[in-house]
Amino acid sequence: MNLPMAMVDSFHEAGEKRLLNDLVVPDGQSGMEDIDAAIDNLFQHANVGPFIGRQLIQRLVTSNPSPEYVARVATVFADNGSGERGDLEAVLRAILTDEEVRDASRVREPFRRHLAVNRSLGTAPVSGSDYGITGFFVQNLTGQIVLTAPSVFNFYSPFYRPPGGQGLQSPEMQITTEDSVVGLINLFAQALYGDAPMHTHPELSAVALDLTPLSAYMDDRDIFLVWVERLFFGGQAREHTREVLNDTLDEVTDLPIEDQVKVALYVALASPDHAIAEGGEL
Repeated sequence: MNLPMAMVDSFHEAGEKRLLNDLVVPDGQSGMEDIDAAIDNLFQHANVGPFIGRQLIQRLVTSNPSPEYVARVATVFADNGSGERGDLEAVLRAILTDEEVRDASRVREPFRRHLAVNRSLGTAPVSGSDYGITGFFVQNLTGQIVLTAPSVFNFYSPFYRPPGGQGLQSPEMQITTEDSVVGLINLFAQALYGDAPMHTHPELSAVALDLTPLSAYMDDRDIFLVWVERLFFGGQAREHTREVLNDTLDEVTDLPIEDQVKVALYVALASPDHAIAEGGEL
């Protein structure tokens, strides 16, 4: 059975304690009072704003923010403009509206990439099903099974530098392996074609996918490709990717419209462009 952590005061050392920056916690306090004092002490430390700011920037915008970007966000953490420290709403606003966002990019981690696809396509569990898109099979193929992260930093180190990366950090690349890349593309195929046997992978068989909205744009290929680019590339696909998609559609004009859409989406989702989030795109 899993239960919330609880303070057991009979095991608590009630004596005086000297903490970071020479803060003295007085004798005689309860365990929770000591914990509150320790957390408040850490919260006020000058390094907290830059540390939290950089972590959030890495997850939301870019793996390698400039020191100036981190400093601007840390300044908002220290004071939201109204004298309040630690206002995360103001911090997030500062991160996502910073001048560096437009030209920023990062690698998407596998599981969030999978969720982004399902969100963009309006995927939902089949009516009456207990299964969703976050089942064990999905997690296993992405290498990010819930509650199995190896450290408090999640599934990868925020300081990871891939070999040959010229010293730049790219945390998500630590779990971007041959297995996760192929597994993710297989997941996209399963989502699009829905041929997973119910008895082996019920998470996928119990998912409903409605491609009607995208199929409606196939009367005008240019409009269709614009929508694909907006949904899956943040509107910033490379010209080569656009050409590949267009050439692919030229080869499948004899297929029913929905099958043409599936082929185009499969190519789009398997492309390198889809693995990169641009300009703060989640």
